[in-house]
Amino acid sequence: MILVAIIFALVAVLLVWIFTIWLFAYIGKKTFGHIGRNIGMAVPFLAGVLYVVYLIFSNINEYRMVQSYVSQQCKEYGGIKIYISPEEWRKQVGEEEWKTLKPWSGNGNRIEVEDKVFEGTPYHKSGGIFEGKEYGTSAYRINNRVDLYVRYEYHTANYTLKIDNIYFDNKNNNILFKATSFNTGVGLPGIYKGWMNDIKDCGWRDLKDDELEKQYSFNENGE
Repeated sequence: MILVAIIFALVAVLLVWIFTIWLFAYIGKKTFGHIGRNIGMAVPFLAGVLYVVYLIFSNINEYRMVQSYVSQQCKEYGGIKIYISPEEWRKQVGEEEWKTLKPWSGNGNRIEVEDKVFEGTPYHKSGGIFEGKEYGTSAYRINNRVDLYVRYEYHTANYTLKIDNIYFDNKNNNILFKATSFNTGVGLPGIYKGWMNDIKDCGWRDLKDDELEKQYSFNENGE
């Protein structure tokens, strides 16, 4: 339906443009003769062409600005920062408890947590605040001891969604690692400024923090 609506809108704009050219040519001919007709046809035609050229160059410039912005954000803030490695954390947990930390699965792993979830950690100044950003009280339980907190920050002007994932030891109040991704695009069907979907970013699919996440849970292989 969206594709049909866009095509219909483009056809309507084209018909209005053609009608405007004809109207100006008709008025010009009635007023100034053949010269007026030629001028009447040229003015809206050139105006339309200049507008199309403007749209092309403005979108190219916007693409370059967004790409520059995302590249800088990915370089400075994107990626994974490990506070406690899986090997170090496993030693802290101990082998007996480690074998009980099987990963939760399905849609039942969403939990409600206390407001001051980060209170007592060495990484914050007040409860619920991490690196100056406030996190909500919703989380996902990875296993009986590890919770995942997600924060979304949409940068409208740059078509970019920043996602911060914090993996938290709910027993010792320690942050295990943080994963930050920048996801750029206009979504589907992507016809309106669809080229923004081709921006090279550091999206969550490329980050693959879920692979690191698995190392903080006991699996069937005993690892």
